Amino acid sequence: MARSALTLRVIALAALLVLLGAGEAQAIASIQVTPSNVPLSGLRPADSTPLSFVWTVQTAPGPARAISSSVGAFVLDTGSRQTLLTTGSLATQIALPGGALIFTETVSLPSTVIAEAQARGARRILYVRSFEATYTVQELVRDPFGGLIPANRNVRTTAEAAAVINLGGGMGGPLQIFRLLLRFDDGSPLRVLPEASDLRAFVDVSYEGGGTLEGVWEVADPSSTSGAPVFVPLARVYRFLGAGQRITVEAPPLPTQHTGLYLVRFRVEAPISAEPDPVIRYRVVSPGVEAPPVRLAAHWPPAGMQLSPKTSFRWQPLPEAAAYQLELFSRSQAGERWVPLFSGRGQVFRDVRGHGGKPLPYEDIHATEGLSGPDPLSELGEPATGLLLPAGTTSAVLSPVALRHVEMNELYLWRVRALAADGSTLGLSAPRLLRAPGADLAEAPEAP
Repeated sequence: MARSALTLRVIALAALLVLLGAGEAQAIASIQVTPSNVPLSGLRPADSTPLSFVWTVQTAPGPARAISSSVGAFVLDTGSRQTLLTTGSLATQIALPGGALIFTETVSLPSTVIAEAQARGARRILYVRSFEATYTVQELVRDPFGGLIPANRNVRTTAEAAAVINLGGGMGGPLQIFRLLLRFDDGSPLRVLPEASDLRAFVDVSYEGGGTLEGVWEVADPSSTSGAPVFVPLARVYRFLGAGQRITVEAPPLPTQHTGLYLVRFRVEAPISAEPDPVIRYRVVSPGVEAPPVRLAAHWPPAGMQLSPKTSFRWQPLPEAAAYQLELFSRSQAGERWVPLFSGRGQVFRDVRGHGGKPLPYEDIHATEGLSGPDPLSELGEPATGLLLPAGTTSAVLSPVALRHVEMNELYLWRVRALAADGSTLGLSAPRLLRAPGADLAEAPEAP
């Protein structure tokens, strides 16, 4: 019985120590420094630059802690850290459980330190400050008689944060990102591929000035893309941008282990930009399953526009396409299926009546999904008229021969089909309403 009791006490002690260890690892929940990115202009040899920082230390729930920082350091960031210069301590503050503390300081960065960093080929310096959290915890220890008694133990944990000091700030001013082009390795924004395929993405960054680009590659997998997508980080990017106006950043290998729709984005954390983070899409399918066509964006004409010999049809290119087919399906061709086609497929028509026949801006409802569903016009057979166009084409007008098949007073649906070399369909644009001269939009069914 005594041995069993002792065993239970040992187990309880082990469990308590595990819990204590978990708490110690989270004593400081986060550290933020403002500014986090500092561009520098050119310095004369005798100059030094005053730099002001605000450190916000957030503590985790638990006992009150004394938070202090005994030293800061300017560190050479060339793969392996080398300390160039150290700075002094900050005053100790007491943080309540789960509270936040603010530390402010102004330090001087001598030009000799900058010159040394540049001589070693560095384009940036890190200013790193380590913070310490000290507090007391109570734990059980064994007394000389084999029993367990409470005792206090001092705990000390550390965490650090860093501000980036860019040495290229004099090259046309601070870094400004003005364009991000996200693409897959074949140049397209849409891909359909079998499970376990290799897939990579790239972002082309156009910028001005100099500084450090900070960003995160993120992906949303099929478990969330059917609703509100949940993005999880794949890799962080820290890239110094100096002379030049464009670079390409490669993503890590993208996941393709499960079937379904994935979203990929490159989220810029610094410098702050008003531009939205770009997103591209890919779908993973089971081996042997025919890939569904990707959704092409139709740019012009908008829904309800009247056709003329000069009407230019424009669409998004698909790099893999060997040819394009411009297709027009007529109302008479659809027959009784014309009204159900509209009422069941709201994306093909937006009510344009009552607007004097003027073209309206139009966005396909499903364009943001990136990939098309079932073909709404498959039951209509061959188009009433159209064109077959070579690869690389992104716009076309109907030829005189194609125009001869257009009937006056008729309504049409038009779309573009991207074809593979074997004639299979790679991509489809959503159908849009088009009216021949004399056609009355009042004869079109109500848009749902």
